[in-house]
Amino acid sequence: MKETKYLWWGSLLTLIMLIGYSFSSQAQDKKYPFVDTTYADIDRLEVNGRFCRVKIETVDNGSQVKMEGKIRGLNRKSRFEIMHEKIGKTLRVWIDDLSENSATFATKSYLHFKVPATIELDIKNTSGGIFASKLKGMEHRLRTTSGMINLQDVEAKKIIAKTTSGGIRLQNVTAAVGARATSGMVKAVNVKGDLSIRTSAGGIRLKNVEGGLQLKTSAAAIIGEQVLLTRNSTFRTSAGKIRMKFTNDIKKLNFDLKASAAKLWIGEERYRKRVILRNGQNIMVKGVSNAGSQRYESFTGK
Repeated sequence: MKETKYLWWGSLLTLIMLIGYSFSSQAQDKKYPFVDTTYADIDRLEVNGRFCRVKIETVDNGSQVKMEGKIRGLNRKSRFEIMHEKIGKTLRVWIDDLSENSATFATKSYLHFKVPATIELDIKNTSGGIFASKLKGMEHRLRTTSGMINLQDVEAKKIIAKTTSGGIRLQNVTAAVGARATSGMVKAVNVKGDLSIRTSAGGIRLKNVEGGLQLKTSAAAIIGEQVLLTRNSTFRTSAGKIRMKFTNDIKKLNFDLKASAAKLWIGEERYRKRVILRNGQNIMVKGVSNAGSQRYESFTGK
């Protein structure tokens, strides 16, 4: 009888231990979730990430989207959840159920997507960068806080890129681009399309760019080389210089330039504070600077 009683208590203790181990495993999965799945018939991807890097690559897989992700943190009291759902032909992905202090300890986290080239993107991230390449969708919106945005080999009708405490890099891009950066530089290389760029504490750098330009920075320089203007353009800086080398014939450009306390240059000609030059019904170049000089000249390949 005693043996039966001890056997019963032993079985109960074993069952309790197994249940406790199961709950412990599930809790650990909640803290360090990992997702690896594929969705079919997707033409739009919406992501709301937190404390992770977001990487988007194109593959020839029809309309399928393959997703891998991992959110890991050092704070074991935090709870992390990668959520995803399909609505029509849109795939929505977001990070849910994060504790208030998890941002400080999040590490080794990522969302990685392999998508069709024609997909449209709407990506929002917090404390992490965004990288995307080889896209051909109509419109892409990329926003991040405390991270960099990097776009390569993209053809689209419109791109919106915004970052706080990070830079923006555009390379081999054909699209109308609206870019905003706070505490970071915007760099555009081999870009074709109208550009509207604004920075607060970072410079603007252009190389081999074609389009109409609306560029403004508060505390840094605007520098461009091998720039072909296709419509009226404006350059503004509060505390930095402006240096532009055009592939246009500068003798066929109109200029309306103003500097509060610096020199103005058009080609080899130097002016003081204010100059207006008109050469018929041609493209107008407007430049405004407070404490920095302006120089506009022809690109000679150097």
